[in-house]
Parts: sequence; C-alpha cells; structure tokens
Amino acid sequence: MLEENKDKRNKDIALICILLIITAFISLTFDIYELIEHKLNKYENYELDEFILLIISLLLCTLWYAIRREKERKLLYNQLLKINTKLNQEKILNEYNLIEKSKMLSISELLNNIAHHWRQPLSIISASASGMQIMNDLNKFDANELNKNLDLIMDNVKYLSGTIEEFRGYIEYEGNEVCFNINECIQKNIDTYRFLLESNNIKVITNLNTNFEVKNYAIGLSQVLMGLIKNSFEALQNKSIDSKYIFIDSKVENNVIIIQVRDNANGIENDYIERLFEPYFTTKFKSQGVGMGLFIIYSIVRERLQGDISVKNRKYKFEEKDYFGLEFEIKLLNNQG
Repeated sequence: MLEENKDKRNKDIALICILLIITAFISLTFDIYELIEHKLNKYENYELDEFILLIISLLLCTLWYAIRREKERKLLYNQLLKINTKLNQEKILNEYNLIEKSKMLSISELLNNIAHHWRQPLSIISASASGMQIMNDLNKFDANELNKNLDLIMDNVKYLSGTIEEFRGYIEYEGNEVCFNINECIQKNIDTYRFLLESNNIKVITNLNTNFEVKNYAIGLSQVLMGLIKNSFEALQNKSIDSKYIFIDSKVENNVIIIQVRDNANGIENDYIERLFEPYFTTKFKSQGVGMGLFIIYSIVRERLQGDISVKNRKYKFEEKDYFGLEFEIKLLNNQG
C-alpha cells in the first residue's frame, strides 16, 4: 500500500514538471501574454510576462497536488483504521483462544494428576473388596479381618474424597482478582504433584519467604506453577541422575515478588533458551509435545498476571554438591490484599 501511494506521488510530481516545462516553452516561444494583451486590446493595463504565468501555473499545480494528497491521506487513514480494527479483533480472539486452551491444558493436567493420586487407593479398595468376596465364597469370614478391610476401604474413600476437594478449586473459573497467600498457593501446587514426583524419586526443596496475601489471579498463578513443575518433572523423569531435585524459592525485592523454579536436569542448549517461550517451539519429539505449554505460561504471566517471566541455565550448589539446570523466574508486583 505504501509503495503504491509513493508511486502515485512520483507520477503526480512528474506530471507537474512536464506541465510547467510545456507552459514555459509555449510562453517563451509564442509570447503568450502579448497575444492575450493584443486580443483584449488593453495593453496599458497589463504588464504580465512569462514568469508570472509560470508562478500562476505552479500555484495551480501545487493546489491540484495538495488536493490529490489529501484524498490519498484520507483513503490511507480509512484503510489503516480497518486494518487496526481487524487486528484488534484478531487479538481479542487469540487471547480468548489462549485462555480456553490454557484451561483445557490445566484440566488435562489435573485429570492426569487425579489418575496418579487415585490409582493406588483404588487398587487397595479393589484388593480389599476382592479379599472379602473370596472369604465370603469360602465361608471363612473373620470379624477382625472384615473390620480391618472395611477400615482400609473407608480410609481410602476419605482420601479420594479429599483429593476431589483439593482439585476442585483448580477447575473453577475465577474472572476477578482475589486475595490469596503466596506460600499457600505454591505449596498447594507442589502437593498436587507430590504423589507423581515421589513415585519418580524426585524431591521438591522449598525456600519460601512470601507468607502474606496479595491481590491477583490465583488460578492464573496456579496454572503457571503447575506448568513449570510439570516441565521440570518431564525433564528429570528419564534422566540418569542419582538425586533428582526441583527447587522452588520465593522472596520480595523492591516491592516485587520473585518466584524461582529450577531443577538439576542439566538444562538445555543455549541456542534454545531465547526460543523457549515461542509458540509451537519444543525440544521434545513431536509425539511428546506441540510446544504450547511454555508459550501459554508466558502469556498468562505477561497478560493476565501483569508480571514478567525469564529463563536461563544456572549452576548452583546444594548440600555441598554442584548442580546445573534450567531456572524460571517469575516477577509479580506486590499488590497487598
């Protein structure tokens, strides 16, 4: 569009120059003013010459050129307005799709975690019920054994009921900011993955110094923390490392809440660091991921939580041992609740 308008302007300028040259040539060749004076028989009232004619011609051409440019400006403005409106609509639609996709990914993660939490209790309940059925078929019912199995079943039913309450808050949509405790939010998300992490010999080490309430989107921060913990879990899951750790620290500096999540999975290549938050970029095989997880995390932090997030490879010490891994750092404004 801009190139097309530039070509129009250049053509108009060339046309003006050609008209001025023709006007000057005719004026100088035929002495057009003297012909006009002779025609009008008013020689004494005119002292015009070819130079004045050029000035008048130039003014008329300038006026014509200005009118053309004004029409062009209005047309360009209307086109840009339409483009801007379309881009805003697309941005709103993309944000809506992003929120919906993040919710679906979060629900998917929760269902996976619920499956991990429920697998062992359901196996215990099934085994206890099968044992009771066998005893009944063999007419070998023992009151003590019956009570023991019933107590075991009830304990596991209570555990299953508790996990339902624990996970229910994550899938309830919160459209407004709420007051919540930072430490409790972090700990709750760690507990969500505790069974899965412990079953894979992954330890979570915390150093939390944010035991106060803030006003922000609790669900958004939970989605981010769950995503980062999951990312570290997947990085550590298949690593041949004797001690597997996820470290989560929190602190406040200059009224900014800083949450750091890092692991000892040996990090990634430096060439990939700057691309981690790009949509559809993934270091996994295509069958294992589509590269949307970290992009959604980045979008939630920047757009919904109004914060910032960065990532880097980091060397550090723990219990006198050297480790190396990826560290994510979240920064949020300390809006006290």
